[in-house]
Amino acid sequence: MNALARDCGTNRTSLQQLFRATLGMIVYGYLREQRLQLARALLAEGGHSIDRVAVLVGYSQSHNFTRASKKRFGLVPSELPDAGKKLPL
Repeated sequence: MNALARDCGTNRTSLQQLFRATLGMIVYGYLREQRLQLARALLAEGGHSIDRVAVLVGYSQSHNFTRASKKRFGLVPSELPDAGKKLPL
């Protein structure tokens, strides 16, 4: 996080405040959301296993990806491609 803030020319506290004010979430929440949206898109494309998608979006363990998907979308990864049109982006 410090490196990201430094790359943006600010400090950690200011970056967090900017994310909260602009997006209503902390930096880590935003990054988690982006990872899960990318995973959802990759699964919808087909041709990728759930384990492969988990690694591609930064989960070292597929069960952590499954837990995050269930918490965010209410669905496990294997259900995401079929439900893609019903989920908000």
